Amino acid sequence: YLPPPATDTHLKSGFETHWDWMDVIVLQISGSKLWSVASEPAEYLCAPDQNIVMTPERIERYHRTRYDDILLRPGDLLYIPRGFPHNASTIELRVQDDLSSELLEPSLHLTFGIENGCVSTIEMLLHNALKLFVKQTNTVTAIRQQIFNGDNDLTWDAILHGAIMDVARNIPCDDSKSNPCELRKSIWNNNKGEDKSIEASFLLSLRAIRKHAKVRRTTAFVDTLQSNQNEALYLCLPRILPSIDLLLCPPQSIMSLREDTLRQYIATFVSFAKGNMEHALQLLKRSVEEEQMQHMTNDDAILESLGQSANPTVQR
Repeated sequence: YLPPPATDTHLKSGFETHWDWMDVIVLQISGSKLWSVASEPAEYLCAPDQNIVMTPERIERYHRTRYDDILLRPGDLLYIPRGFPHNASTIELRVQDDLSSELLEPSLHLTFGIENGCVSTIEMLLHNALKLFVKQTNTVTAIRQQIFNGDNDLTWDAILHGAIMDVARNIPCDDSKSNPCELRKSIWNNNKGEDKSIEASFLLSLRAIRKHAKVRRTTAFVDTLQSNQNEALYLCLPRILPSIDLLLCPPQSIMSLREDTLRQYIATFVSFAKGNMEHALQLLKRSVEEEQMQHMTNDDAILESLGQSANPTVQR
């Protein structure tokens, strides 16, 4: 990024105050740049579908709680976690300010974005546990297909998939033992020692589902999905969504379902999930590996179409 130089206003911002859904590492290449970073996230562990424009209230809180400004010089690195509001500005520097000549050069920085995949989160682990649950139990019909002209009956597991999606995105974070933001945590490595922390988050997430999942909330979430034209809203939805007819069912039909029936279904699922986390985790890891392989295959095809094969012939 090469923002315009500062003028006699002393500061020149390249972007408005914002936050990114990815972790950011900034490397200053030349000149200098003044960074302002919030001391707390606007959106904890935000996902791509939560990259929301800063409201006046959020901006006011940012100015009240931000860290002291940081001046980056050539070679300096700055790490900004996802969800933390920040701003970068060039500043007016003069030779008489007795500064190194390298700081008077154009302010150029390089940004590395570390994307947090939507397929490897605690939420997706719950969806995989629910798929296992359905395989090992009988499906229970919630709404007959004749009511909404679906390809199949809408089952209670489809309702619960929708409820999990809603809780992961729309319930504010808190410090309780049923913190819904546990569902947004990323999980993926080959270190078996981390399975303990995954298990802790998994159990907290099950508590969050038992506490917050409601028919009326799920109805509102489905209604939002059906009526919203914003593609970003669909970026992190689980791959299972197209196969469960949830978006085909009129929200008023879902609203007619009984809350106590959903609670009973959730209680049965939670009991199953507690004893089958490892199996669900292996299922999730296989799906992540398959998706990674598909991405690499697609990238290879693009390179090959450009005459840049990923496996060039060795010249002898």
